[in-house]
Amino acid sequence: MVSYIESLNHHETTLAGLFQEQLVGISHLGRDSFTTVLLEKRVLSRAFVPLYRTVACQVENKRLRDVVEEIIADEYRPDDHQKLLDEDLRMMGLYVPDAQYTAKSITLSTVLKASLNFYKRGPQSDLQNGFFLRVYGELLPGIEYDVLWPRLVCDFGLTPDTSQFYWHHKVHDEKRVELGVGGETHTDKFSQALAGLVHNRFDFHAAKQAIDTAYLLRSNFWKQFF
Repeated sequence: MVSYIESLNHHETTLAGLFQEQLVGISHLGRDSFTTVLLEKRVLSRAFVPLYRTVACQVENKRLRDVVEEIIADEYRPDDHQKLLDEDLRMMGLYVPDAQYTAKSITLSTVLKASLNFYKRGPQSDLQNGFFLRVYGELLPGIEYDVLWPRLVCDFGLTPDTSQFYWHHKVHDEKRVELGVGGETHTDKFSQALAGLVHNRFDFHAAKQAIDTAYLLRSNFWKQFF
């Protein structure tokens, strides 16, 4: 009999594959459109730490809270990752100060609002919030950076040595092991803590719903560009 964790891992892997297929269009975007993608993603990235801090302040499971807090701490190693992102954009000639940049899409605003408002309360809140963060904040962004990277190299000449943000996130966000197995990337650090919260079909469905919500929000962000 397939376990709940195996079923969730399969579902997560299926959605990750669909998401990667969706992003194939990145290679066909013109330079201006690709620049818009990067600047819109910069706005999306700014909501990362506030989202994680909201969960960290309320989560009850110590193992999960430790994971979330560790990832928040990583966002300031070796420096604030938002500063490192801006350094990459400066090097690429794309940096725009916050005061001079206005998000170009209603979709971005909708996704930002929905992600920040996702936070759940109740008996299964740790499980739901944890799975949402794992997929929305780590697994799918890892795929994004993996697909973006060839364009960043081709269009802007970034390398693993010169990139302070994009290469680092391509490496440390990706999923390398199956759900329930411990790992070192941000996606995989959630793995065992979340597996330990799934005990029955109610937990399974709550986790699956959180995964689906995370996928739909990220997917909707990208639909506007293709």
